[in-house]
Amino acid sequence: MNSLALRLQELVSEQRYQHVVGVVQTSIALAHRYGVDEQKAETAAWLHDMYREKSKEQLLPLLREQDADFLRKPFSTWHGPACANQMQSIFGIHDAEIEHAVRYHTIGHPDFTRLGDILYVADAIEPSRNFDKVDILRHIATIDLTLAVLAIVKDTMVHLLHRHREIDANTLALYHRTLQGVSPELLGHLDALR
Repeated sequence: MNSLALRLQELVSEQRYQHVVGVVQTSIALAHRYGVDEQKAETAAWLHDMYREKSKEQLLPLLREQDADFLRKPFSTWHGPACANQMQSIFGIHDAEIEHAVRYHTIGHPDFTRLGDILYVADAIEPSRNFDKVDILRHIATIDLTLAVLAIVKDTMVHLLHRHREIDANTLALYHRTLQGVSPELLGHLDALR
């Protein structure tokens, strides 16, 4: 077991740990399929929920001045930037691409690299996820990564709209970026699957 897995076991519940293991496995498989560095995908996956079960009081000191906008977002998004800020000092990881993917994995970001796309998709479709349409989303992820991001961000926005919740500007921008990156043929395929 690697050091990140051991550290994660110390910080989260068994249920959260099993979720992360699923994200790790899914991230590696997606990275392999889409030609992304598998080691980076694995590392980002191990890190993404490292601080998910910490309290507001524990996370607040880990957020930096540039994270002030996260304080206006739901608390459930804070763990991403908190962990990203600790990557170098606590975990010894110096990688801007991993840092960005971890920071924004909950809300998405239009500047995601393929690594960010992979973490975003893997977090939504890992094997323990059990919600309507998850099997369709898993299938879409085997067809095209950008199409999978588009489908997931669209479902996220619909979910938020139904609950009268605000949609983050980065989420909207990710939707527009992915919509532009998908061919009309793939969009037609997406409509047929739903």
